[in-house]
Amino acid sequence: MPYYYRGTVRVPFEPMDHLLAVVMPDPKGPEQAKSQQRDVLKLAADRGLSVEPIGENIARNGIHVLRLSEDTGKKQWDELAEALRSAPGIAHVGPVLKLFAENATILTGELIVRFREGTKRAEIEKIATAHGLEILGRFNPLGPVYRLGSKEPPSYRLLETCAHLASEDAVEYAEPNLIHTAEEDVVTPADFLFPKKLAHRLIKTPEAWQILRSINADKTFGDPDVIIGIVDSGVDAAHPEFAGTLSDGTPKVHRLFDFHLMVSNNDTLASNHGTCCASAATARAENPSSVEGVDEGVCGVAGNCRLMGIRRGGFTEARYADMYLWTAGFDPGNDLAGFPEPLDRGADIISSSFGFSAGSPI
Repeated sequence: MPYYYRGTVRVPFEPMDHLLAVVMPDPKGPEQAKSQQRDVLKLAADRGLSVEPIGENIARNGIHVLRLSEDTGKKQWDELAEALRSAPGIAHVGPVLKLFAENATILTGELIVRFREGTKRAEIEKIATAHGLEILGRFNPLGPVYRLGSKEPPSYRLLETCAHLASEDAVEYAEPNLIHTAEEDVVTPADFLFPKKLAHRLIKTPEAWQILRSINADKTFGDPDVIIGIVDSGVDAAHPEFAGTLSDGTPKVHRLFDFHLMVSNNDTLASNHGTCCASAATARAENPSSVEGVDEGVCGVAGNCRLMGIRRGGFTEARYADMYLWTAGFDPGNDLAGFPEPLDRGADIISSSFGFSAGSPI
């Protein structure tokens, strides 16, 4: 069977030669998702194509799948892919690697390549050119790991290029930079105190807090020097559980960034999931209620630790890698417009409570 690389591992897949994925910008809500679906239907109708049925979660990720006629040749495929790529409102167009009821994996025109230590930049450029590729960027903190792009429209041919590249003596591994659907891993009940934080009793955090108090009362609910990054749908930093300061006077919220809109805030939330995850991890403990005499608050596992709220975004694995590197305090060397300057201090712990389709390294 044909295969694609994950690191040095070959992953077989069944080609879907007559399916072409169109990736729209991450919809901000149900209404925009419906609007995008209408745009794709019109796009397909204008070109005599049909739209493949997909699950709600795939559509929520801005991904739509078009079915080409059985007699579509390579030249027609390339022309169609190129025409769709230049259509307004479309972020990516590419072949489908995996398609399940609610998840999909899409091929882009890029590869992620780790060269052997000591390989000179001139040699890397020469190898890339020999395979019809160009250097698009480098993951600076990871050593000689580069993002290479093909000048051709995305197609399965890129996987053959990837295999040839992986056989070069100067290359440790080469793999495609893929797009995956993401999904929240649980259903969050509407009940605010559901179910009275039973998890704390199950994992014995009260006992842990007692041990911490016996060591240092100011660190009963965690060390304010510890920064917890929540990478999710964004965090409502205005929520009372994240307001104010910690035991040493440090502000509860350390930093916010939205990698979908590329802005230094979490003012736009994809859902309340990220706020719930931040609450479970680090909602302030024993903070006063906003309503006098009413016990309405919750308490995270590490309520006295700082919070970094990150709204995920970027579609491709490379963009996710850059997001995680930045959140951890590294400089990924990304020159994308709006990409934030490196942090003086990154997160000590990063929590990600969302899932990806099968085969994703995330």
